[in-house]
Amino acid sequence: NETLLRDEIGRYLNINPDNIVAGNGSSEMIELVMKTFIDKDDIILSFIPTFSMYSIFSKIYSAKFVGIKSNDDFSTNMDILIRIAKEIKPKVIFLCNPNNPTGYLTDKNEIKKLLESVDSIVVVDEAYMEFARDSVVEEISRYKNLIVLRTLSKALGLAAIRLGYMAACEDIIKVIKKVKSPY
Repeated sequence: NETLLRDEIGRYLNINPDNIVAGNGSSEMIELVMKTFIDKDDIILSFIPTFSMYSIFSKIYSAKFVGIKSNDDFSTNMDILIRIAKEIKPKVIFLCNPNNPTGYLTDKNEIKKLLESVDSIVVVDEAYMEFARDSVVEEISRYKNLIVLRTLSKALGLAAIRLGYMAACEDIIKVIKKVKSPY
């Protein structure tokens, strides 16, 4: 059952299970963020190239996707992202970490700087975090604008199961649960 699943994920991540919502893959979690927080013409910000579903769901939900081009070596500049975010005021910022398809890993302190500098919801997609370090999942109680996405598809090799989950503060989880399908 879902309670047992959330308990096990909570133990795995060392966070409270009440701060977790599970669903049909991380793609459902991305769409759930869009369904919950995005209205027509809202702005979604991310570095590019990145996971294509952010821009695809932006179109589906009639939002404007703004991509900030990565450097030639695929590194990113958080100061530029923060500056642009303050100018255009995106509703949601997606940060794939490590990034898909480039593999670039954003330092945890850079993510904290972003969280402290913007009012936007910051979604850190950690689908590949088991291959890296510096997860921000333990920061969910500290930052009320942080959502962390995870999946069992990559490191655990369970793509056919279609199981993804998100972790966030209690206020975000309450709102997400109102929108999420019960199936």
